[in-house]
Amino acid sequence: MKICVTGSFGGGDIGDDAMVFPHLSNLACLGVSREDVWLIGFQPDYMARHFSHPHRLCLSCDAHVAKEVLDSTDLLLVTGGGTINTRAQDGWSLRRMYRLVMAFVKHGTPVFMSGQTIGPLGVEPDHDALAKELVESVDILTVRDMLYSRKYLEKIGAQPKQLAETVDDATLISPDDRPLPIELPEGKRAAINVTVYTFDTPEKVEAIKTLCHRLACMGYNVLLVPHHPWDHEAMMSLRVPNTQLIDTTSWLGITTKRLFAECDLVIAGRYHAVVFAMTAGVPCVGMAGNHYSWIKQHGFADQLGVGDRIVPPDKVTDVDNILELAMRSMKSSVSYVIPEPSSFHLFRKWFKEKTCSS
Repeated sequence: MKICVTGSFGGGDIGDDAMVFPHLSNLACLGVSREDVWLIGFQPDYMARHFSHPHRLCLSCDAHVAKEVLDSTDLLLVTGGGTINTRAQDGWSLRRMYRLVMAFVKHGTPVFMSGQTIGPLGVEPDHDALAKELVESVDILTVRDMLYSRKYLEKIGAQPKQLAETVDDATLISPDDRPLPIELPEGKRAAINVTVYTFDTPEKVEAIKTLCHRLACMGYNVLLVPHHPWDHEAMMSLRVPNTQLIDTTSWLGITTKRLFAECDLVIAGRYHAVVFAMTAGVPCVGMAGNHYSWIKQHGFADQLGVGDRIVPPDKVTDVDNILELAMRSMKSSVSYVIPEPSSFHLFRKWFKEKTCSS
């Protein structure tokens, strides 16, 4: 049985990469050897290193799927992410996913699409048509929220063959049990994470600087924690006194989650920084810099009963509001109830059915 795994991974995004590991473990439990798994992602060299995977089986998603791969693949697994949307006018991420998945669909390969956030859609008719065809072509679609994905599927009139509403594929990854590769400062610690969405205007940049300064004045050791090389580049430009920039570009998601677990507060711009912090039981505020970011972050936090901890796009420069939410989060005795992702159970069942029928 030869499996091809694709998704949004392999480009240095700690969160997108983190969703791959539990799927690889799930495949191993089903008796699938790494020698029988193609990985199609952004950077083959990075994937081989990051996932400890045979380099010859790591392929670039920038290229069309080779006939050798199509002919030898029995099942396609798409790992979680937020690609089925109009987040940019060119719809690049949607078009990439459509091209990759539909190549297998047209070849007759069964497809399991896991842990997606659907939307925003309803803006560009051609994007909606691509999204509808894509989600109606796969055997099983699981989405990682119970609010927005359903809304946008209904908006474009899409009817998946089988739909399951669950949580993010990386929800239950455990923090690394090894010591951190850095030494953390003693005392109170607040971790700050930004993205291109929370750092794309002078007003947003100034708000982040002010937030760091205010937290430092409150006695926190402020840790700047990137989730992507883009974040690291942005944070290098902050130059805020009394902050420590941590180079996470070679880290695993479990390591970042371990770092968050050692903090008293996390204020995050990236979706998976919110996921890691909240599932580690750390007080967390999410900053949704645009609507795309909002539906991901709020959709996840709402499942945990803390949707009010996500700052909407029109409030991300309101430092007083962010700090008020942060203090409220720290004082709250609410413990997050983390649902178990059903994607892996459904995949195991689907895999066994397809194996028996082949």
